[in-house]
Amino acid sequence: MGAAFPALQAWCIDGVPVNRREHAMGTFLNSFDLGIGLGAILLGAIAAMNGYSIMYKFSIVFFILYWLLYQIFSRQEHDISSS
Repeated sequence: MGAAFPALQAWCIDGVPVNRREHAMGTFLNSFDLGIGLGAILLGAIAAMNGYSIMYKFSIVFFILYWLLYQIFSRQEHDISSS
């Protein structure tokens, strides 16, 4: 967390115009907190019902889904900025 959080913050700030940085950081921090809170509840429930093996497999599915969404949206933004 000590290295990842500042790197993610810098990445977030770097991807928006200067006048939108406070909105980007607000969205980033709220999403981060929401992800930690809901992730703990959801993954804890999955682990309680099915065990840790299934919980970790479920986590991988989320990671792949978010990675795919990132790829789609970053390409759309790249296409918009290059037009």
